[in-house]
Amino acid sequence: MISVSVIDTATNNVTTTILVGTGPIGVAVSPDGTTVYVANYLSNYVSVIDTATNTQTATIPVGYNPIVVAVTPNRITYSITPSAGTGGTIVPDSVETVNYGDNVTFTITPSIGYVVADVIVDGVSQGSINSYTFTNVQSNHEIAATFSRIVYNITPSAGTGGDYCS
Repeated sequence: MISVSVIDTATNNVTTTILVGTGPIGVAVSPDGTTVYVANYLSNYVSVIDTATNTQTATIPVGYNPIVVAVTPNRITYSITPSAGTGGTIVPDSVETVNYGDNVTFTITPSIGYVVADVIVDGVSQGSINSYTFTNVQSNHEIAATFSRIVYNITPSAGTGGDYCS
């Protein structure tokens, strides 16, 4: 067995060594930093190291002479559900699947003769707005747009000597 070294990046000193397979050559760190993977060239497996305890917790058989190891995080996704009442649209208009941490913008457009009455995001009024951006998405959301018909009040009047019928 051979070892890999844990280095304190503040002091550039080795703080401990961890026994792994023979010929450690490739190293990858999980996105959250809790796990390190080491390709062991002559052992034909990858060592799994817990960074909290600095111990090898598992080995993964990978075939003949591994030299590179890479980590692809599982994508965490969330749903954003839009809805629009009578008198306008919201785009996108169907459930959006969004990756963790991504942004997505919705555009609210009233039809002719209507105005945006309110946009409600997760039960909270955002007012009469024409777009809304979810930033750094980390949960499911709902967005709903309501619209009001434009009503014109006409006040008739007649000039001197004139008349109107109501």
